[in-house]
Amino acid sequence: TRQLQAALIDLGCTKTYYVPGCRSVPKTPKQKRNGSGELRLVFVSLIYRKKGVMILLDALELLAQENNLKIMCDFYGPILEDREEFLSRIEATTYAQYCGAVEPENSTSLIAKYDVLVLPTFAPTEGHPGAIIEAMQAGVPVISTQLRTIPELITQGENGFLVPLQDSRALADAIKQMAVNPSMRMKMGVENYRRGEEFRSDVVVPK
Repeated sequence: TRQLQAALIDLGCTKTYYVPGCRSVPKTPKQKRNGSGELRLVFVSLIYRKKGVMILLDALELLAQENNLKIMCDFYGPILEDREEFLSRIEATTYAQYCGAVEPENSTSLIAKYDVLVLPTFAPTEGHPGAIIEAMQAGVPVISTQLRTIPELITQGENGFLVPLQDSRALADAIKQMAVNPSMRMKMGVENYRRGEEFRSDVVVPK
């Protein structure tokens, strides 16, 4: 990350180079939406509390109470903790379903099927989350948090939204903005794809 590079330079390490984590761009193009009007969200990560899964479920419950939005959020990833609590919360949340794990090499193609990636992480070890890079390469906007180096990837209102840590109300509001403004989502997705050029393996590896 650029944050790590800056920290090393501050320590007197003058020969430092920023080499971004990269992904191979999938050959399958972004799929066209089915026109149902439903906002399709996706969460792709290891599933444990600090990745924000419970915060996301809280936000989806808040949105369900408004009863005027068509939303579905699919959760993908291995469940590392609180399995019974997570699955019971999924079962009780109108707008959520758990879809199991996904092979890493298929993540970008999977994300491309959705309208928005949501990753409300507050994990203290977060760097550049792979799922966000994959969303960039899929041309999908992102809702994430104002955590550590995530603002290096996502600029508020340009290629996604950043919300405060562990704030389900702010997260719900960001999701609602995505739901009611499809043209904004499209513009954000185009911008995210443009920024994803920095993380293409065919660009990074030769350098």
